[in-house]
Amino acid sequence: MKRLFTLLFALCVAFCIHAYDFKVNDIYYKITSATDKTVAVTYGESMYSDKYTGDLIIPATVSFSGSTYDVTSLYYAFYECYNLISLTIPSSIKSTDSWSFKSCNNLSTINISDINSFLSISGISALFDYGPKSKKILIDGENSF
Repeated sequence: MKRLFTLLFALCVAFCIHAYDFKVNDIYYKITSATDKTVAVTYGESMYSDKYTGDLIIPATVSFSGSTYDVTSLYYAFYECYNLISLTIPSSIKSTDSWSFKSCNNLSTINISDINSFLSISGISALFDYGPKSKKILIDGENSF
């Protein structure tokens, strides 16, 4: 009986843990460093629900509960976001994981402000490996490649 209770408790805890720490303007964030005040854009309750759709603009900073955080990474952020059409990535983003763009089949436009910042994002090749086959990259709203 004690084992059954322990197992049920562990399962409950596992299903109650979220990938995010807070949500602002329909974007989910995970605190990556409380000391440096940095966050990652991530998914909501589950990687399989609460999907981002339409046109999404990621801010360079976000304020929550009296603190302002720099948005510096993407963590499974857009996994299977089939209805995400365009994405604006700020130059504050420094890294992403290989799953952030998996199955973003309709993501057709990526807006960036600085090509050097964009190309220096650790893991950005996943966008081209797992993202949609045809996409437009805009630098400050201008068609580039």
